[in-house]
Amino acid sequence: MLLRQVLRILRVAPPADRIAAGLWPNPTISWAHEQTLGEPDESGEDAIWVSQSVQLSGRRGLLDDAGAQQVRAARLHGQATRRDVVAEVRRRLYEVLGLQGRVAVAGEWARRIEAVGALVARREAAGDASAYDRQRLDRERLGARARLQVERVSLARARARLAAVVGGDVS
Repeated sequence: MLLRQVLRILRVAPPADRIAAGLWPNPTISWAHEQTLGEPDESGEDAIWVSQSVQLSGRRGLLDDAGAQQVRAARLHGQATRRDVVAEVRRRLYEVLGLQGRVAVAGEWARRIEAVGALVARREAAGDASAYDRQRLDRERLGARARLQVERVSLARARARLAAVVGGDVS
């Protein structure tokens, strides 16, 4: 929401500056009353002046051109900012998608190691496998579970970063 407000301000401020630069200055009105000889109510002179400043140097045109360039620069800055935000969202989204794949692979590996571990435990009980093989598979099973947990935590962190950029829930 804050990003939208900033982009709107960047889009509105330069056109306002350009409009202000292109406007003529306000005219000024002056009034003076001079008392002359005679009765105070009957004699006197009122004078009213209206003045308007006119720039002959072409400064107003230059200010108008500068305002147009500011409008263009603000528009391009807004477009660049929007593109940066879109790129950041895509980067975060693809990070989440990649980690979801890694969690799926790690989960499948942990499931398969569990199945093989159960098979080796049965074969050890029957006397067909050694205790060393079972212990080695137990270590592998624990490593697979740990890897799965690491990948799940990485996925949760990536989802939180994506939610921070998007500004909503991304479950």
